[in-house]
Amino acid sequence: SLAAALAGTGVVFVGDEGQLNRAVADLAAAALSYVPLHAEDVVNQAASEGGQGDAEAQPGEPGGDLKEEDLGAAEALVLESLSTSVRCSVSTCGGGRAAAARPFCWRHLHGHLCIWLDCSQEEEPDGTAEPQREAYALADLQVRVDRAVLAQSDAADRVLESVVPAARAVLLQSPGLVKKKQLYVKLGCKGDWPNLSLEGTGLEEQARTIEKQMQGGGGGQIRI
Repeated sequence: SLAAALAGTGVVFVGDEGQLNRAVADLAAAALSYVPLHAEDVVNQAASEGGQGDAEAQPGEPGGDLKEEDLGAAEALVLESLSTSVRCSVSTCGGGRAAAARPFCWRHLHGHLCIWLDCSQEEEPDGTAEPQREAYALADLQVRVDRAVLAQSDAADRVLESVVPAARAVLLQSPGLVKKKQLYVKLGCKGDWPNLSLEGTGLEEQARTIEKQMQGGGGGQIRI
């Protein structure tokens, strides 16, 4: 099962559709017996307490009146606090404005299995790519969600049905991935993924064994 393959390692859902991230994270938490955690809830609470947001903000509308740089900083703090958490299913803020859309903030995410719910068009009308896609591409699994699926009331259920076997396949193809993520967390999530700095840690032999288990594995992409 996916839960057994994860061995307690958390999962994180990123992408521009914040409400989908949240809904799938909730369903995944129930399926894995994990705790659901939503970055936007903490960001909205902090914004409200600071007089910059609406305490009744709707899911998918993170940050209230926070400026983009403040929203990014707020979510980065949330993700940092969750970076070493286990048995959690985390949703990140959508909209391409917050921390998960910034490559340098991914130091807080690499300890989890990261899944990108990609609901964008195959190609933008002007032929350019949205800048946040560079960050999202750091995920372990990319799930391309057709807009027709996104419009359905059971979109989150359909996405999760595809995510579970695909995530399990990624872990089977690269059996050392979970162990490497656990080692990354153990070393303090220093941002040195995937080339972990091991000097003086006494973990060099363990890391070499893990790397051998990862040979031939890698990320994946599926379409729904």
